[in-house]
Amino acid sequence: MGEKKVLNYTVILSVIIILLLVVIWEIYYFNKSNTKIDTQKTIKIKEVENDVVKIVMITDKRCGEKCNLEPIIKQLKEIPSLSSMQIEEKDYSEKSAKDILKSAGINRLPAVIFQNNTISELGGFLLPTKDKKYFLNIGGDFDPLAEICNNKIDDNNDGKTDCEDSVCSKTLSCAPKVKKPKAELYVMSYCPFGTQAEKWYLEVINKLWKVADVKIKYVDYLMHWKKEWDQNIRQNCIQEEQNDKFYNYMKCFLKEWKAKECLDSENIDSSKLDKCISKTEKEIKYNETLKNSTWRYPKFNLDTEENKKYWVAGSPTFVLNWLKVDWVWRNSKSYADLICNSFENKPKECEFDFNNTTYDPNFGFTSNGKVVEWWCGQ
Repeated sequence: MGEKKVLNYTVILSVIIILLLVVIWEIYYFNKSNTKIDTQKTIKIKEVENDVVKIVMITDKRCGEKCNLEPIIKQLKEIPSLSSMQIEEKDYSEKSAKDILKSAGINRLPAVIFQNNTISELGGFLLPTKDKKYFLNIGGDFDPLAEICNNKIDDNNDGKTDCEDSVCSKTLSCAPKVKKPKAELYVMSYCPFGTQAEKWYLEVINKLWKVADVKIKYVDYLMHWKKEWDQNIRQNCIQEEQNDKFYNYMKCFLKEWKAKECLDSENIDSSKLDKCISKTEKEIKYNETLKNSTWRYPKFNLDTEENKKYWVAGSPTFVLNWLKVDWVWRNSKSYADLICNSFENKPKECEFDFNNTTYDPNFGFTSNGKVVEWWCGQ
């Protein structure tokens, strides 16, 4: 009888232990499952929060149109992942703006600084800041600590105002006016940003060619080898020898980059063009430069002396009245204004309402920020 009771107690105790183990396991599994779900929720919330890209844009009211960021904002909003971005705009006069620039290690304006996420669609246009954020490389070159040469203020407190200051002596705003301005846009004919500049510069050529010397010239190296060599020379020959057809030919070429079709549709004199191309290739030594070149970017010696004189380093580069212009807003109106403001007596042609559209890089007359190719090279 005693042995039976011991056996019963043992069975009961075993059952209790088993039940306890089941309960403990269920509690553990339940908590583990909840932890997993909560973690997923936390990550998901974090991702949603990070999807809202926060951007600080810093300008300076003293630099005027040069610091106008409205076209940049418009193009950024065309990128789906930036459609709901949060933008905080600041002026350099604010202490908080100075603090942000100092932390980021940025000393030129305008500045577009991404505070959290980076955007893959912007690729190489985003550069790291000193405080481990990113800023958009838009070529801002306004120095808020330097003398501004046309605002009648001694900005750097050296006792000299505007053109009296040595830093302004070689700027366009302090250059003497001229009877007939000379304007040159240096490009590579297949570089996306060169073609972008040509699209708005064409209107300037078309409206001002009778009163100003307005031309397209060429950077002294190639990034697209033979096709760029051919197109540079072709464009130059048409501009020099069949100038009345140059505008229409360029509009056709820049639309879809179909050079041969454009030669036919615009009735370019092929015999005259072929002679000019042959002569030019002999002068700039095709065999020695392109055909036998081992350099990654072979030389293109059509406008070599001018390239050296003006320190032309990339496409596009704008030179007005023998002075390299470091910055121009990307539209026809900005180029036309610079040229027209350099006349001794402004002609009636300057009264034309020039286009202020900023076209997309590469080919096609679009302005929606959606570009197929953003690089110089194939």
